[in-house]
Amino acid sequence: MIAEHYVLVKLNVQEDRRNTPGAEQLLDQTGGAQAGLPFFAFLDKTGTKIANSCAMPGGRNIGYPGNPEELKAFDGLLEQTAPRMTPAQRTMLAEQLRRGMAR
Repeated sequence: MIAEHYVLVKLNVQEDRRNTPGAEQLLDQTGGAQAGLPFFAFLDKTGTKIANSCAMPGGRNIGYPGNPEELKAFDGLLEQTAPRMTPAQRTMLAEQLRRGMAR
């Protein structure tokens, strides 16, 4: 379902020899240098930042959304960055994230 709305790219940062070349600079450019990991950046097709996961009160990073407040903020990011994703799809994704935290 995520792949219908996003192109997912995983970049390694802060891992010494396994760093993805240029990832630290992209992390900085998208507002994640001080955010902690995981950090999510949402870019449009030109590479311009639409939003990032620093969507919690005070600009804190959501990280891996697991509690109700984080899931609500993450849902807001999905609504903002994937306008064709239906509310039902967002609810299904939130449930998958909740189940992932329970493991």
